[in-house]
Amino acid sequence: MTVRRGSKGEAVKGVQVRMNLRQAPPIAVDGDFGPRTEQAVREFQFGQGFDTDGIVGPITWRRCVSGPV
Repeated sequence: MTVRRGSKGEAVKGVQVRMNLRQAPPIAVDGDFGPRTEQAVREFQFGQGFDTDGIVGPITWRRCVSGPV
């Protein structure tokens, strides 16, 4: 699974929920991967020491769902 700016749907909602568990301020869980979701993903990636591309691919997703909240 890979989602990025412009993606829509349930996978994006899943990313948004996980981002809300990990950081503040919360982002809307609307299934629309817009600028605020991308910013939240970049902040998460930076905190994990990953490339900060704002794209949720396999590595970011695994850490997002399995790492400590």
